[in-house]
Amino acid sequence: MAGRPSGHHSTVGDVAGGPQIPGWVASGVRATPDGSATYKLFAALFTFPIFWLLDGLLVGAFFGSGWGIAATVLTPFAGLAALCLLDRNKPR
Repeated sequence: MAGRPSGHHSTVGDVAGGPQIPGWVASGVRATPDGSATYKLFAALFTFPIFWLLDGLLVGAFFGSGWGIAATVLTPFAGLAALCLLDRNKPR
């Protein structure tokens, strides 16, 4: 995972293929470029929260329920921080 921020916030999605699911859905039903973006958006609205929940459940199973709840609550913020960091480091 070179070039990506480290942390547990990316493990479940990376292992299970979470970030690619919206693209797979959109490529299967692409009619127009606008339609592709719409399908990616709706697929992401369903898949990202599912992987956040799975992340919290896995952390809770291995480290205890308190850590699982913390991971479930903090994972979206960790993802936002990672996006901001990647955007800030993007060459312009």
